[in-house]
Amino acid sequence: GEMTDLAQRVADMDRVGVEKQALSGVGGVFGRDLGTASAYNDAMAASITRYPNRFVAMAVVPLGEPDKAPAELERAVKELGMVGVSIGSNVHGKNLDQPEFGPFFAKAWPAIQLGFVSRSSVGTLPVTETVTERMGVDKGYAAFAIPLASTTKMDGCASIYPALAAIFVAGFYGIPLHFIDYVLIVFVSVLGSAATAGLTGAIVMLTLTLSTLGLPLEGAGLLLAIDPILDMGRTAVNVAGQVLVATLVAKREGILDEAAYDGKATPVTA
Repeated sequence: GEMTDLAQRVADMDRVGVEKQALSGVGGVFGRDLGTASAYNDAMAASITRYPNRFVAMAVVPLGEPDKAPAELERAVKELGMVGVSIGSNVHGKNLDQPEFGPFFAKAWPAIQLGFVSRSSVGTLPVTETVTERMGVDKGYAAFAIPLASTTKMDGCASIYPALAAIFVAGFYGIPLHFIDYVLIVFVSVLGSAATAGLTGAIVMLTLTLSTLGLPLEGAGLLLAIDPILDMGRTAVNVAGQVLVATLVAKREGILDEAAYDGKATPVTA
């Protein structure tokens, strides 16, 4: 159609006054294997070559094979000239808004919402534990897993944010990152996720990641002004992960009440 016809797209851009446009993946390509991601990146690179002054591209990485994602990202940026990466909510062919995930988000929402506004996984702990129990997770297991997760399951603050911030700082200062640097980011993120306190802010993990990569620590100051807003999203991710992992483990161990999981969400009260 018009979106894949480059000549038509350029004509439309000229008509509405758009000088340059970013190309990125569509929902179905996210979460696929390396071959699919590589083919998609090659196709976008060909489009850039045809219209170098009108398009830039955001690489697609194989979320279905996460161990191969860093190498494909490096290839896309260094060899194909892409300017970033596009990561969607479609993993293994499923979108997060599909009805089968509805019961989880409906029940977990009170904890996610409180985590967003409080910016503290520890402060959200009582509500997180309550919604986990109402998810159908055994009460005894929830009482063990959620307090532990509130200090060790820090995906947002210790993994995602420092990694993305380090890539941003490197780009801002014009410092190239190599494959080993991405490996170090993954290593520090995994360790940091288990060592970060469940309190507001993530400056300690950010400075640790920057110093590990040899990046300027001044780069952390670039993000301080908007850090409270970022912290809201990070904490919401943390809390969602804490509930999710407890639910998955309970399901695997046969201690999940699936009737309660599939039932109507019950509001959490103070």
